[in-house]
Amino acid sequence: MAILTTLQRSGGIDALARDLGRVPADAALGVSCLLPAMLSGMRRAAAERGAGLTGLQSLIESLEALGGGQLAAGLLASDGADPAAGYAVLRLIIGDDDRCRELVHACAATSGRSTDELGRMLPLLAKLVAGYVCARNAGQATLDWLAEMIETDGD
Repeated sequence: MAILTTLQRSGGIDALARDLGRVPADAALGVSCLLPAMLSGMRRAAAERGAGLTGLQSLIESLEALGGGQLAAGLLASDGADPAAGYAVLRLIIGDDDRCRELVHACAATSGRSTDELGRMLPLLAKLVAGYVCARNAGQATLDWLAEMIETDGD
């Protein structure tokens, strides 16, 4: 997954591990399980907002309204442990609390990580991914990169 590599190289995995009190390898395992569902949720949320690039642009605007690139920047700068904005991102891309719990339980069953750990990770990862998407989008003339990322990484 290209975004997983980006999160590792940018220090995102290390930031998650730090905020969760885990080692980076543990955080990476949780991220690798949660990330495909998160990207699939982004794909679905964009499609609900309109066809093609129209839906993607609307999704970006919604993520910007929640904090944009600062969502990731705060987490990377050691002040990202407050999950409130992450929950707002999750409502946007995953849905209600029940769907988030289902995702956490499914990932716990396949990854060997605890539901508590994954439940704490999910909103922080949502902030990180949403912030990355918004920061990556800044100054881009087209959203083709995002369409490709959520299509190839979200499966």
